[in-house]
Amino acid sequence: MYDNAAGQQNTIAGIESQMGVLYYMLGNYSESYNSFKNAVLKLRASGDKKLAFFGIALNQMGIACVRRYAINEALELFEEARTILEQEYGPYHVDTLGVYGNLTSTYVCFISSVIIYGSHILRSNLFSSILINFVLCNLIKWKKRLEDAIEIFELLVGMREEKLGTANPDVDDEKKRLIELLKEASRVRNRKARSLENLFDSNNRTNTLKNDGIKV
Repeated sequence: MYDNAAGQQNTIAGIESQMGVLYYMLGNYSESYNSFKNAVLKLRASGDKKLAFFGIALNQMGIACVRRYAINEALELFEEARTILEQEYGPYHVDTLGVYGNLTSTYVCFISSVIIYGSHILRSNLFSSILINFVLCNLIKWKKRLEDAIEIFELLVGMREEKLGTANPDVDDEKKRLIELLKEASRVRNRKARSLENLFDSNNRTNTLKNDGIKV
């Protein structure tokens, strides 16, 4: 009904996002991804790339990517969603926190896969010095990104503990998720007080000096 109507691209994008959610709930992750992708393309074309809805759609598309094992694409989508939601909602909003959790989980999954793949290469006769250097160099970069994501998630969980109390069910779920992520990353929880503003400022300076994408 809306497909050829002028000025209705955002409406269509909203409908396609809802379809993406329904497909996801039904376990049809390919159709869910396609629906979110169509919605995101329309929002990009319309110029509404800084709206919170766009950030949420990117996050949902990233989740569908994880289910389809498209980890690289998922990381790019979560990173973009994070930037938008930080600007629109701030770092303390539940949707922003959700993106941090998704980003951290995906980094853990991604780096674990790289380590397994790297170990397989080293045990086989397929490796070369160039390939080994590529894996090792990029692993350092990916590990730094993982550490940044975990640190942000730690700070936000700590903040929500202070505001909502440790007995709050949502906080308890987030703490359990954080513990699992730290366990997978072979880390312990950092109790040092550090402001989010300082962390974001240092990360932004790093990104300004070196804006590396994830490429495999």
